[in-house]
Amino acid sequence: ARSIEPGQPAAVLALAQADAAQGRADEAEARFKALLADGSRATPEDRALIQGHLGDLMDAAGRYDGAMGWYEARAAALRTAHAPVL
Repeated sequence: ARSIEPGQPAAVLALAQADAAQGRADEAEARFKALLADGSRATPEDRALIQGHLGDLMDAAGRYDGAMGWYEARAAALRTAHAPVL
């Protein structure tokens, strides 16, 4: 997928999740943040998922204030994305 469509959100998300699972938190964080920075590519639901993963990375590293900020951003993104059906 990456050779056909570089930066494809699902592929980059999978790589970031693999980085996190293998203990490469810095690499995972960079990939997640790059996806968020490219606002035109990720869906609102993707963005919320990424924000949750960033919160998990921060929490695992003991960066609790940062984690809470990402979890709050995720909650706000989900409320916005699903407002039409709530």
